[in-house]
Amino acid sequence: MKRLLPLITILLSVFTLSAQEYKWTKDRLDIPRATVFNFSDNQEDDWFVQLHSLEMPKPGSQSTKGQLYRLKEEARKKYPRKVGHKKLAQNNQSGSTPILERNFQGNLYSSGVPNDNDIAISDEGYVVSVINSVVYVYDIADPDTFLFRKSLGTFASGLGFTTSKFDPKIVYDPIADRFILVFLAGNTHQNSKIVIAYTQTNDPTEDWNVYILKGNPIDNLTWSDYPVIGINDEELFIGFNTFTNGSSNNSGFVEGTFWQIGNQEGYAGDTLITEYYHDILCECPGKTRAIFNVTPIKGGSELYGPNMYLLSSRNLSVENDTVFLMEVTGRVGDPNTELKVKVLKTPNKYFLPPAAQQAGSHEFDTNDSRVLGGFYENGTIQYVQSCMDTSTGLAAVYHGFIKNPDSDNPTLHANIIGHEYLDLGYPNISYTGLVDKANYYDLIDGDQEAIINVNHTADTVFSGLSAFYYSNDGKYSELIRIKEGENYVDRLNSTLERWGDYSGSQRKYNEPGTVWVAGSWGKQNKSHGTWIAELKSPDSLREPAFPPTTLVFPNPSIDFVYFNFSVEEDMMIDISVYDMSGKLVKQLLSEPITQGENFLQFSTQPLNSGMYFVRGTSGDKEVFETKIVKHGRAY
Repeated sequence: MKRLLPLITILLSVFTLSAQEYKWTKDRLDIPRATVFNFSDNQEDDWFVQLHSLEMPKPGSQSTKGQLYRLKEEARKKYPRKVGHKKLAQNNQSGSTPILERNFQGNLYSSGVPNDNDIAISDEGYVVSVINSVVYVYDIADPDTFLFRKSLGTFASGLGFTTSKFDPKIVYDPIADRFILVFLAGNTHQNSKIVIAYTQTNDPTEDWNVYILKGNPIDNLTWSDYPVIGINDEELFIGFNTFTNGSSNNSGFVEGTFWQIGNQEGYAGDTLITEYYHDILCECPGKTRAIFNVTPIKGGSELYGPNMYLLSSRNLSVENDTVFLMEVTGRVGDPNTELKVKVLKTPNKYFLPPAAQQAGSHEFDTNDSRVLGGFYENGTIQYVQSCMDTSTGLAAVYHGFIKNPDSDNPTLHANIIGHEYLDLGYPNISYTGLVDKANYYDLIDGDQEAIINVNHTADTVFSGLSAFYYSNDGKYSELIRIKEGENYVDRLNSTLERWGDYSGSQRKYNEPGTVWVAGSWGKQNKSHGTWIAELKSPDSLREPAFPPTTLVFPNPSIDFVYFNFSVEEDMMIDISVYDMSGKLVKQLLSEPITQGENFLQFSTQPLNSGMYFVRGTSGDKEVFETKIVKHGRAY
């Protein structure tokens, strides 16, 4: 039996390096809306223009990419592949694999290089899938109906620039019930642009408010590339790397930066409030070093705030021991908001991922060991990145856990997840914590379970999409192969092919335990394909760890919510609604109730869209507390 097994569990001691100090700068920029785009109304001919270089940098080149290849060759010699290596079974393996539900070929008409996938799904069942330079919209409720396909070029029509559009990223906001799209245009400091589009409603086929940010906002002769996005309960964060003119394939790197942007204005079509964080510098002994890659960390079961966590690593080292935990402490535009940087360090290291094998002499580029995705839930950040399994010399997944990131002394442990003969690359991760069988919104306390999706390949296995499950008791399942490839990929004038810089993963927020993913597979014509899949936690029907105190329906709510709650004796009860900061919004009632089960309903119409606590107290005793989500705010 071929098994996916954790290679190493590493307990990492964490401390802030006293010899290092971090400095940062932020600039306020207000961005007016540029245009409004509508999928249905925009009927102009869509040429779906894509321009891709078919050359890879030579290993001896002076670009950052060329240097990376040389470092990988160094790592390969140190940790060679072990042909036929068999890993021993370990007692921390779960027999429960993710449950594969609906799955289908996505992005039918695009074969871009690389295969950059991202995906978002709404509570209503709209799926927005993006790849390279195309946006697709599906309605899985009808069932799996393909609605629209638009190129980024057409999406950006009327914006006044003709440079190539690329690297789309998509996210769904479950509080506002809206989508946000981000993509890039231009690759010089003169023409670099960042396009942000917000849906005006929960229907992505209707109007989007479109904004243009400069890719060189501080006029320092750089341009922005490699976007990574995430949202908290009110804001959008976009991480970038910046490069000098003439750069390609990661050459000319200057620094990692990120934007913090208010979302409510974007949904309403008002002027965006934005702040740009740059010059995030470590005053290290003997030299000053810039952060490389900044990855925002999404919420697990829901969006958190007002803070936001971001992660970075020393991703261009053959092996390294450092992770940077960043925190934006407050809202955009607040002069008291700061950027905090904690340096997490361990004597146990992560490693550059080797090139992944395909059939014959063909290989896939696995890029570097940057953080590719993560979530924050129950006081813990889980994140994933590509790495090397040094026991086999194969590409693998690094799965990290940062506990209590808001404390002065966070703790970190990590697992390297490898396979007997498959190379694994470009992982992503989403939380799958559960509710009780009645499908109420109350989450089981302490859940840390997740589904990790990943691309797979081998010299005898064509590239495909896979996933595995991390259980609540700390075990990993075997790999489930969602989509097997039909041929090896051969698109470039090289035997080293691009595999993709991203893959997509998102929890369906109103269906706990469900995750939608998008990844790459090798098509019969030797091009890339995209596969979209719905996965469920194998523990979706398990009993909750304890009976819920309150049962809430519907949740999220538009008009009304209904409560069942039980008390052990007759008492006087006060029931009130609080916002996420703990501020009293409304005292609903104060009156006596009787022992046993009680029922309450109230209208949520007076509430703005967002998350709230409903709390019942009797004197200084808490009777119950539950969380509700309100959808449907008039802008």
